[in-house]
Amino acid sequence: MDVRLIRFKDDGAKRSFHIKRGKCVIGRDAACDLQVPTPSVSRHHCEVVIEDEACLVRDLNSSNGVFVNEKRIKGETTAEPGDRIAVGPIIFTIQIDGQPKHVEPPLLDAPAGDDAADDSAADIADLIARATSALSNDESSVFEFDIDLDDDD
Repeated sequence: MDVRLIRFKDDGAKRSFHIKRGKCVIGRDAACDLQVPTPSVSRHHCEVVIEDEACLVRDLNSSNGVFVNEKRIKGETTAEPGDRIAVGPIIFTIQIDGQPKHVEPPLLDAPAGDDAADDSAADIADLIARATSALSNDESSVFEFDIDLDDDD
């Protein structure tokens, strides 16, 4: 099983990290296989494990949690091709055996850790606003509507 973690930098450059030994520890510590040197990432934050033809993402009791597809995981979860893993401010996309073939940068930032209120109306409104802003910058829109909602007929 060929597993890669793909990340896009702020300048749009794409990096691919091959998991070679069946396990990749991600964290702030210099001894980690994949170092993310930022205070919101624990020294040993999580690991991606290839085990019995499955790819697992395991939280190593990190302070701010690990998110797979914007949902915080407890313990471990099975990852599928195209899943996104958020570790602090960094988002990785999992590519397994070359799938998905084409990986796009994420539209949103990584989810916040425990210091943010979970599922509050303000957080949801902020996510919607950021997604709308990201989509409105896309020039591929098919339709534009100009609707007058006044009842002056």
